[in-house]
Amino acid sequence: MNSSSSTECPCCKETTIPLRLDNGTHHRCPACGFIRKDPSLFLSPDAERARYDLHRNAPGDGYDRVLETFLANAVGPFAAVGDALDFGCGKSGRLLELLRRHGFSATGYDPFYAPDSTVLERSYGLVTATEVVEHFRTPEASWRLLCGRVAEGGTLAVSTRMIPADFEHWWYRRDETHLCFYTERSLAAIAGRFGLRVVSTDSVGYMTFHRD
Repeated sequence: MNSSSSTECPCCKETTIPLRLDNGTHHRCPACGFIRKDPSLFLSPDAERARYDLHRNAPGDGYDRVLETFLANAVGPFAAVGDALDFGCGKSGRLLELLRRHGFSATGYDPFYAPDSTVLERSYGLVTATEVVEHFRTPEASWRLLCGRVAEGGTLAVSTRMIPADFEHWWYRRDETHLCFYTERSLAAIAGRFGLRVVSTDSVGYMTFHRD
């Protein structure tokens, strides 16, 4: 998405308004609360990859506990064990390992680390996206792709930090690879556009959807 299309909210399609902060212009939707950095602030793909290469998620570092909490709250009560896709699985593939440990037949996709796009040619009973949707350069197209992988009767579980009252001083927005920021309303709106309804949220860091 280029800067000329930044005035339309990808979640609810209302017109956004400019929000000028210390690191440059953002675009905020007054209807659903979605906020997006202007494309002029985006890193190059090579610089983005270099940032991800610095991530160190290994067994025993506490990250597994975060993922287990996500599985217990956002996945376990809603998704039957079966086939699963971890969309944006990252370099470590930690969630893939945990899904398999929980009995799922899990496949990963990541544009940098697991770029086999043939896994996106089918749908899955469970799709997970942990700390992924805030990185979308083209949110509408990326959400369409993500939601389109959810089979009829399937579940999509998403984790991302939701916008707090003090967005200006929020640490999460200062990550240069974080481009999109959501409220409960904006997450529900964009998933709803692609046929999914909300079944659960903690109002802070995760939301679970279902395709009827």
